[in-house]
Amino acid sequence: MTFKQAIESVMPLIQAGESGTLVIVSRQNNEWVVTYPYPAEAIPDFYSAIVEKDPLAVSFFGADFSKREFPFVRDTVLCNRLREEYLYIRESGEDTDNLNALVSFFEANVGSFSDSVTDYLTTIDRPLTAIQEMFPTNMATNYEGWFYNEALANDAVKQIESAVNDRMEQMNPTIQSERNDNGMTFNQAIGKIMHEVESAAKEPFIIFRNADGGWHCDTTVNRYGDKYDWVDDTQDPYAITLTGAELAHGSFASVHDRILNERLRAEYENGFFPNTAPDELKALINMVEENIGLFSSEVTDYLTLYDRPLAALYEMASTSLVSDNPDYDYDHEQVSEVVGEVEGEVNSRLNKRKLPEIPLGDEQLPPTPENTQPETTESRNDNGYTVMNSVSINDSDIIISENPDAEYRYMVVENRFTPYYNESGDNNIFTGHTNDYLEAITVFASKVQYNASCVQSRRDLSQSKSGIEYAELKTADCLPYSHNEDFTEKLIIVSASELKPEYRTSEHQLVLCTHGNGARPNAKGTSVFGEELYSGETVCFGRHQIAGIADPAKLPEWAVKKIALLEAKKEPPLKEQAKVTPTKKPTLQEKMKNAKEKVREADAVKPDNGNKTKSKRDERE
Repeated sequence: MTFKQAIESVMPLIQAGESGTLVIVSRQNNEWVVTYPYPAEAIPDFYSAIVEKDPLAVSFFGADFSKREFPFVRDTVLCNRLREEYLYIRESGEDTDNLNALVSFFEANVGSFSDSVTDYLTTIDRPLTAIQEMFPTNMATNYEGWFYNEALANDAVKQIESAVNDRMEQMNPTIQSERNDNGMTFNQAIGKIMHEVESAAKEPFIIFRNADGGWHCDTTVNRYGDKYDWVDDTQDPYAITLTGAELAHGSFASVHDRILNERLRAEYENGFFPNTAPDELKALINMVEENIGLFSSEVTDYLTLYDRPLAALYEMASTSLVSDNPDYDYDHEQVSEVVGEVEGEVNSRLNKRKLPEIPLGDEQLPPTPENTQPETTESRNDNGYTVMNSVSINDSDIIISENPDAEYRYMVVENRFTPYYNESGDNNIFTGHTNDYLEAITVFASKVQYNASCVQSRRDLSQSKSGIEYAELKTADCLPYSHNEDFTEKLIIVSASELKPEYRTSEHQLVLCTHGNGARPNAKGTSVFGEELYSGETVCFGRHQIAGIADPAKLPEWAVKKIALLEAKKEPPLKEQAKVTPTKKPTLQEKMKNAKEKVREADAVKPDNGNKTKSKRDERE
């Protein structure tokens, strides 16, 4: 794997402040390897074996970085590697004053270099020697308190930047920057910029699609603010340029949707749409921008396969969104209908793609019991390794595999799931390979134990806050026959079989359904949107994944308290409850009319004494 992938693989351990697990980052056979020596008494021998292969290997604990962000960890590990090379050369007895000054210079100015320089230095075995070749001027100084000649710092940065650019142009295309290959998926491109988003970086980056359909993402300027020449060569008219600061520390899902919306808007403003109604197109883009969260991940991922996603949406949506109200950008009452149409069309297209292709000739035969190989639990990857065992835990698959014909017989890989989709992504994090089975199984077990401890820590935290009992909810905990009812504004239970094993507990199963075509029985769409009762996190499931409506009598104690708390928040404040609507002050005529009515009512209830008693009016007469 690459150096960036190696650092990304240890970021969860660093963010958790893990102090009990040693991490060793080394470069072996032009590949970066991350290993976790275990048990503690085996660390010295384990480390010595790695140093024999890579004298510049760097070791650290997660707590050494005090939960710092990716850029700091990446730069620090690279600087430590330069320092290890300096110490390695010094042991050979060579004059190292200039090398020591170069290391100090790089440590103090690593933030001044572009990503091209730091990435290039991670592709070679002796990065410090390469820096000396690119800037041969002696950086040592006799000034007391100075570790290097600071007067040469600016010239050194510029000269090294220029030398790296020259070397990159001469390098083989297969090891050039990612922008020269076939590209990534849209999700991979978003994942690449998440570090800039999390750190609110101000350097602009561009996301574009090449002629082969691959996605690319990279910064557009160097450390001095000069734009790279290749930026103007991009041929994508709908390329998006943003900064991490503009995305305001957003989550992966929000960044994904924001950039997709930006691309749709760019297509709307710059694209050519023959045979389309301008009002309908305008209403469609406005609706999607405000309601993109209603679409499933299948739809948004499907749209990223198109050069013209807005044109594809227009083709799939047949219901008019133009509103009769001039104050509305689109007809809000038709949103669910259009979302359902798009969901149904995308599902139909994806299902058609999955149909087996039956050849017309006799070269291949359709699968039959006679010519179909029995299914096995083993699988072979592109490197020829056969999976021996795998464990799914903490949104990761930890896999140990074997290839007797390879240089290293055993390999351990951690395959992380994309955080916002319930499916495995392409984020394979290489952990290590060896010819020693015990060494491989030890690393495999340590990764499983670490990920399990992460899940247990989250459980302990939520249990201490809310007293949650970790029990699985089943169909028996639902109201009878409720799976055929309308789920809207109801507390529903997600089937445990639809969740990963570590999430099959009530806190992840209880969802307050808010909307979605799938919430209604016999609707065209299947998506059911809601919020987890425990966390309030927005989730989306298919209707077939819902067991039914929760039975209030069978809810766990924490859920009853949570619902009561939510209901209390819905009640109006005490001031509003005590507020009395002032009565209208009656007019003089109304007062006289009311007085006459009271007299009539009094006369009507007086007893009749045979007119023996005269009224005052009669006496006056």
